[in-house]
Amino acid sequence: MTLSTDATDNFRRLEESLWREEPSSRDQVLSEEFQEFCRFGDIYDRDHLINAPANGVSVAFPFDDFKAESLSDDVVLVTYENTVTNNGRTQRARRSSIWVRSDAEWKLRFQQATTLTN
Repeated sequence: MTLSTDATDNFRRLEESLWREEPSSRDQVLSEEFQEFCRFGDIYDRDHLINAPANGVSVAFPFDDFKAESLSDDVVLVTYENTVTNNGRTQRARRSSIWVRSDAEWKLRFQQATTLTN
């Protein structure tokens, strides 16, 4: 079920906070079991993302084609496309994220990115 505009905006803020904030602040939104399948095929865990430096990375906001869909009362699927520039190289990716509510807080449990070709 598609979420209300307010709920979708909340998940947009959560997703964007992962790109805007210092890596150390990510520990507030990443679940202990977090895992990412990145666009290069690597698999990252929570510790990797918390400790990853943001050197040379910039992201275009707002994200394109942003959608949030309720899979259950405590699970939300978010999908969007974004543009990331890393050390002068710009790439677009399609992303999907699974957010799980735990103790009244939303935590990012899983994310996958697929590089889009031009």
